[in-house]
Amino acid sequence: MTSQTVLFTIVAKNYLAFARCLMRSARRFHPEARRVVILADEPEGCFDPAGEEFDVILSQELGIPNAAWFHFKYSILELSTAVKPFAFELLFRRYGAARVLYFDPDIRLYASLDPLLEQLNGQTAVLTPHLTEPVDDDLYPGELQILQAGVYNLGFCALSEGVESGRLLEWWQQKLYDQCVVDIPRGLFVDQGWMDLAPCLFSGVAVLRDPGYNVAYWNLKQRRIRLTADGYTAAGQPLRFFHFSGFDPLRPEFLSKHQNRLRLDDLGDASGLVLAYRDELFELGFEESRQWRYTWGFFRNGIPIADLGRAVLNAAPSMEQRIPDPFSDEGYRAFLAFWNAPHDPARSAGVTRLAYRIYTCRDDVKAAMPDIWGPDRNAFLDWMRQSAVREHGLHEDFLAPVETALREARGRRGNEGPVSPMVAEAIREASIELALEAQTVSPLEWLSQPEAQNGRVRLTRLARFVYDSRPDLQEAFPNVAGPDGVRFLEWLLSYGRYEVGIAGALLDPIRTEWKQAGGTLAARLRLLALQAGAAGRKRWGRLVRGLGSGEAPAAAPRRMEPACAPDAAEGTFGLNVIGHTRSALSVGESARNAVDAARAAGIDAAVRNLARQPATSKADLRAGRDSTTLPHRFNLFHVNADQIPWAASTAAPELFRGRYNIGYWHWELAEFPARWASSFTPLHEVWTPSQFCQEAFAQHAPVPVTLIPHAITIRRPDRIGRAHFGLPEGAFVFVLLFDLLSVFERKNPLGVIAAFAKAFGGSPECHLAIKVLNSRSRVFQMRRLREAAAGLPVTLLEEELSREEVAGLIASSDCLVSLHRSEGFGLTLAEAMALGKPVIATAYSGNMEFTREDTAFLVDYTMKRVGAGCHPYDADAEWADPSIEHAAAQMRAVAAPGGPRERIAIAGQEFIRRHYAPEIVGRQMRRRLEEILAGKRESAAVTAKSA
Repeated sequence: MTSQTVLFTIVAKNYLAFARCLMRSARRFHPEARRVVILADEPEGCFDPAGEEFDVILSQELGIPNAAWFHFKYSILELSTAVKPFAFELLFRRYGAARVLYFDPDIRLYASLDPLLEQLNGQTAVLTPHLTEPVDDDLYPGELQILQAGVYNLGFCALSEGVESGRLLEWWQQKLYDQCVVDIPRGLFVDQGWMDLAPCLFSGVAVLRDPGYNVAYWNLKQRRIRLTADGYTAAGQPLRFFHFSGFDPLRPEFLSKHQNRLRLDDLGDASGLVLAYRDELFELGFEESRQWRYTWGFFRNGIPIADLGRAVLNAAPSMEQRIPDPFSDEGYRAFLAFWNAPHDPARSAGVTRLAYRIYTCRDDVKAAMPDIWGPDRNAFLDWMRQSAVREHGLHEDFLAPVETALREARGRRGNEGPVSPMVAEAIREASIELALEAQTVSPLEWLSQPEAQNGRVRLTRLARFVYDSRPDLQEAFPNVAGPDGVRFLEWLLSYGRYEVGIAGALLDPIRTEWKQAGGTLAARLRLLALQAGAAGRKRWGRLVRGLGSGEAPAAAPRRMEPACAPDAAEGTFGLNVIGHTRSALSVGESARNAVDAARAAGIDAAVRNLARQPATSKADLRAGRDSTTLPHRFNLFHVNADQIPWAASTAAPELFRGRYNIGYWHWELAEFPARWASSFTPLHEVWTPSQFCQEAFAQHAPVPVTLIPHAITIRRPDRIGRAHFGLPEGAFVFVLLFDLLSVFERKNPLGVIAAFAKAFGGSPECHLAIKVLNSRSRVFQMRRLREAAAGLPVTLLEEELSREEVAGLIASSDCLVSLHRSEGFGLTLAEAMALGKPVIATAYSGNMEFTREDTAFLVDYTMKRVGAGCHPYDADAEWADPSIEHAAAQMRAVAAPGGPRERIAIAGQEFIRRHYAPEIVGRQMRRRLEEILAGKRESAAVTAKSA
């Protein structure tokens, strides 16, 4: 490579660490080349461009016509690709270059590029395709997604100086000036889609198929990386550069956020390459630079620009002539006036142009609220105010018409008269939540609004409140998001309206949803019969409390098929692990731990995810891809008892047939509710992680209940410390982790705060970190938590964390605390012990199998009634009430220097290692499966008869 070669990249400043890494590797292999970073941003004092080991050129210097609007109309991704052909032209001109090579900033070189430079001689351009071999699985991305994104990956592009490359750049600039957008339905994905045409339109465009170039998640499966004495190779050829597209240094185990095919553990020698890259990014300032703001993301008055509003010129092209600087105050006022205008003034002023644009871009919102000009209008406006504001970065100025429309709607709402006790309780709960969130919508209107769509039927908030308050309804209609939803609505519109006391405005949206979800002629006739029967019972004063008597018509869930003898010829020896295998919740982690344990004992484990829970960016793919065949004789359903009817009758009924079906269940109280006894029906056996759970299930079990504990597989991360969570370095840090959906009163976080306050007051020498999952789902409870923590050295962590971040939080703390009222097992406690941390725990329930006097700091308790409002637990059931005084004393004992902390922590770690390691639990699994094959079903199990 000669001095006539320029190598460049394009970044916003929050990606500076990536650019530094690329340029460092370029200097190593090609010190003679000119290295340039195009900054599609402004430094704003965050770093000194003159102090970098490469030239920095601002994107405003590229000579782009009307540059201010060019920077305004594109998002950060679109802008960073739209400036590319303009940068090529400038670099050829400024440096007199013969060759210019572009690399995405998340690329690193691993060998010389001389073979590439030789190929570029005499050519106009060199491109690399995403794929050079067919994709042979059904994972993401597949060939369809590659086709949509573009044949060639424009993370790399090399051009040589000449007339033909000049023609190519002129054409490319014309296309990207207005059409460098992410618009898959129109066939556009930034600059890549356009370049598909380049080999046809221009001569000398070469396609480089060498597997050592542009290796990334989309082709890594076909290009196995190996480390040799001479360096890394890809498919047997020298690895020239690796493209870490979508890589998050904080979550290296996922390799890329854009795929689900590969995890770090699947990569072989490439895993070392990935981890070394992560370490280098941290060394080069990733932790600091990732927090720098994007200049072009804000008006100059500091108000953020909504990305979906950037395309304003498409609808109002004259604005470009009237307003030379869209980032100015004048630009802000014009932008606000345009997007706050009603999309259709004749129908609703509240649905602004911006609101409607957001609506048309969100398939999930359209599915949840299909008619925003009719019955879904207020629900959509409420979603705009509560969710879109966060998800789309909307400033409050863009919500003013939405607020006005909602106030007018409330003004038209009349007094609905007296309400029943249950509705009054629902109004009380709604009033608390609305007051805490400073919302001015009326409780009745809020209760009449639908939940977000999570199935074929949408329930109003009142319908959900009624359902969650009535165990008999939950048993009669176990899957209201699916086939039982219409029947539940029919119950509400007939018997329920009298039993619950629903009328007026609260009944209307339920009737509307019933019509949309199932209002066929047959359904209307059925509802008329139900309403007639309900009205007759009301007249005679014989209302039914629930559906258990068998007198109420219809509404029963689909029947589950009873477990039959498994087919002896069906399947090979092994486990089909079926459940929420990708969920970030503990039910998902337990399923993945089971897969790890089985494989550690040589048991082949196939996986099938039942995606009842919504997917998240933190989905955990550790268990591997889904099996399409599930080839093994044994099914292990990691689905709790309350979800078995849904799994067996709706989600996966075919999976139960011909196999030996095992349910892996958890239950947190000493008594298992008889109302779920039917969940044993499709199973041959139940496995459960503790003797506490085993004894609870055995009370009603007609099948064997076997104790198979959780395998503990947590790993200490290398680079995630206290600074990542904003925790003080010098303090003794206690940590509590819990999920708000796991029943606030059971997890007892207020007890932990009270004990911490009693033990240390406001002393800065000790600190309490509380990680809360699903914090947005329980507004009232989060407010109670914040109020209890106010004025204390307490950090509330509400963002969803990856598996590695959870491990990092535990590992960076000094002690984990759980003042639970009851646990089926206590997975987080076991994981903390496995990491060598002392734990403080209530001396009750499933955790007592491993939190003993010599392995943990136990807290005394008294038993108490559960009480109302703790669904799914019965109010008359009992659980523990841990002593705040004793918990405070245990906290002081753990924090005291020279105490028993280290001895107990070491003993706890060793106990977990000896009893809960994957290979230990895996051997128990294997032994049990072999017993079943030998016909010894009762040998290690408990049933209702033997309990």
